[in-house]
Amino acid sequence: MNRRSTLAIFMASVMVLGLVGCGKEPDSAQTAAKEVLTATEEDSSFEYKGTTFSLNDDALAVIDTISSKGTLYDPEGDEHENGVKMYDFDMDEENQKSSISVATFENDGKTAIGYVAGCTADFKTGKGISVGSSLEEVKAAYGEPGIDNEYKNTTFMNPVYQFENFSIMFYLRDNRVDSIVYSHNNFDM
Repeated sequence: MNRRSTLAIFMASVMVLGLVGCGKEPDSAQTAAKEVLTATEEDSSFEYKGTTFSLNDDALAVIDTISSKGTLYDPEGDEHENGVKMYDFDMDEENQKSSISVATFENDGKTAIGYVAGCTADFKTGKGISVGSSLEEVKAAYGEPGIDNEYKNTTFMNPVYQFENFSIMFYLRDNRVDSIVYSHNNFDM
């Protein structure tokens, strides 16, 4: 299996495990969905290496612009059977981890951003949260999460904020953001 397939499977697994909880038992009623939030342009935007993008921007233009700021691992993208294309930028070969990954898919007849995952301090949300930000900073910027995935005997928690058309998940390690994933609600890997 090539690295891109492995990365795709890993990212999908991380997203699923983050949402369903790695098979561990949630503490009391910690995993509970709250109301859907109304998104502002700031909520749907992200920054990479000083350039701001929106989830609503043309997906291919976003890919081209990010490509001009970093190294695109595979210029053609890794295409899957369902038409999803994955693009990885600024790949750390040693750790098999990219600084930013973007998946595109067909939505209402156009190529749209399915998800964006950032694993570097060069990637920030529209509200300034990046890798290394604390859980307290996430909550100060976004409020209490709509879904908390907290598990017994761990420091594992992934706050999720659900908006009308997308969600933002913050993967935390030791109460610090380790990666950030924006995911379109219609995106299915």
